[in-house]
Amino acid sequence: VLTIDGQDGAALLPGDRLVVSRAPVPLCLVRFPGQTFFDTLRRKLRWGDVGESDDR
Repeated sequence: VLTIDGQDGAALLPGDRLVVSRAPVPLCLVRFPGQTFFDTLRRKLRWGDVGESDDR
């Protein structure tokens, strides 16, 4: 199953191809002092969380 940005997914079958390409316009990201891009991903995606608590 392919899911992009939390939207509805699509089933991928054997032999299907997924093509990823560069967007025609640049992406602007907000950066917070003292927090790396991966720190933000880790927090948002809850990488490394233990248990069922949901403090969002």
